[in-house]
Amino acid sequence: FFRAASAEELEHLATEYPLMANLVEALTDVSKSSDLRETLRATRAAAIFAEQAELRKTERAHAAGKAEGKLEAKREIAATLLAQGLTREAVEAAVTTQLADLGL
Repeated sequence: FFRAASAEELEHLATEYPLMANLVEALTDVSKSSDLRETLRATRAAAIFAEQAELRKTERAHAAGKAEGKLEAKREIAATLLAQGLTREAVEAAVTTQLADLGL
């Protein structure tokens, strides 16, 4: 459709495929109306911003999940080391986190 080399080829596509006729009409309307073009640009920009916001939200959730996963792993390691009789100081040094921050 967008590769039509001439207006005649575009018209041929429009007569051969009814959907193409609708698209040709819509493109013609857009090309005639600066207000419609601006509305379409604004709509597209809003969609792009919404998509970017959703990606950032997903990235933040993923990062938070990773951080929580790391904290849980440290918690398990610290609990195991404490259960094996290591001192709190030695365990804190090993996991580089205060045991109180790990809930231990």
